[in-house]
Amino acid sequence: MIKYIYKFSVLILLVAVGIGFLRYYKVNEYAFAIEHGEKLSCSDFNKGITKFKGECWSCPEGFNNWVNKTVSDPANKKHCRKKNNYVAAIPHGKPTGLLKIKCETKDVWFKNSACWTCPNSYKPARIKENKGKAQCKPEAKYSYRAANKIGEKGCPNGAWAGTLSKKCYRCPEGYNRNILKTAFDHDPSDDPKACKGKISLMDSVF
Repeated sequence: MIKYIYKFSVLILLVAVGIGFLRYYKVNEYAFAIEHGEKLSCSDFNKGITKFKGECWSCPEGFNNWVNKTVSDPANKKHCRKKNNYVAAIPHGKPTGLLKIKCETKDVWFKNSACWTCPNSYKPARIKENKGKAQCKPEAKYSYRAANKIGEKGCPNGAWAGTLSKKCYRCPEGYNRNILKTAFDHDPSDDPKACKGKISLMDSVF
């Protein structure tokens, strides 16, 4: 009786070890790739794009890329610039005094029988006033802004494109690109080994 119990125990142990081996030993599993859009270039987004580290950037409306070797990062607040233009002065009441030519302060000046002032960041343009109209000139010749990131060129994260193709591909969840099968320009969605993963030997057998 003890002899049979011993043999049965050994058998149970071998079965348990075998199941453990089948469960934890991993083997390769392959799958087709999945089409995932088209590869983009910065020119696909818009004109006037800055390419930087695989990303596409564009200046805010009214601003242009400023070619400045010291400002290469488009996120820099001085990457884009525009020229500040003259603006119309703001009426500031009627002049006073005996001759009616006196205005309140030095920031308010007399012209065309009226007193005028300027918006913030502007100052009187007494010499270059347009056709007699009171104008203000910018205190700074240019305004600056950072560019806005509008997208990334290439394929979406986790996807890739063929060498000569604009189609993008990705692998099913749990699989990675099999570079040995997708390095050359062909359609990985037709290749059963385009993607490679790992499964247990038990799953492979059963």
